[in-house]
Amino acid sequence: KEVFKVAAAMPLPRIAPPANIPLPAAEEPQAAPAPAPAPSGSYGDGVKPSGSPVGAGFTISQGYGVGSHAPADVWGGLDFVNGGGQTLGSPAYSMIAGKVHNSQTYPCGNGVEVTNEHYRILYCHLGAFRAEDGATVKPGDVIGLIGWTGDVRPKSPDGSHLHFEIWEDGVNVNPLEYIK
Repeated sequence: KEVFKVAAAMPLPRIAPPANIPLPAAEEPQAAPAPAPAPSGSYGDGVKPSGSPVGAGFTISQGYGVGSHAPADVWGGLDFVNGGGQTLGSPAYSMIAGKVHNSQTYPCGNGVEVTNEHYRILYCHLGAFRAEDGATVKPGDVIGLIGWTGDVRPKSPDGSHLHFEIWEDGVNVNPLEYIK
C-alpha cells in the first residue's frame, strides 16, 4: 500500500490560476431538493469508504499518482468520466457518513469534502452542490453534480469529469482500495 503522509487537517490549496490557462466560467453552486437514488452496490457501515462515487457506465480517465496526479501526495486521486453517456450533470455520491464542507478553490473549482473521524473524501470540478455546507450525509447521498469548474483538462468530449480523492488519517490513499 503506497501512502503519502501529510498534515491531518490539510486545507484545500487556495492559489490563483495561471494566466495562460483559459478556464471556463464557474457555474453558480445551487442547493438541491431530494437526492437521486444511489448507484447499485454496497456502501458498508458508513465509517470506512465503500461503494462508488459515480453511477454505472463511468470509467477512470486518469489513474492515481500518474500524469497530472503526480506526485500523489499533492493531487493523488482518480478522474471519472461516463464512458457510455453524458458526464456533465451526472450525480456524485458520498461514500461515507460525514459532514459536508463546500468550497470554491483553484484548481478544484466547486469542491465538496465529506469528512468523519478518520476519512476526508474530496470531490472536485462539480457544476452544482447538492448537499448544504455543514450538512450531515450518509453513504449513497448525492453531494453534487459533475461539472467542469476549476482547472479541468479535457477528460470527456465536453471536458467534464469528477476528480476524486480519499485521505485516511491525513494520508492520501489510492481510492481503488475502497471502490466496489
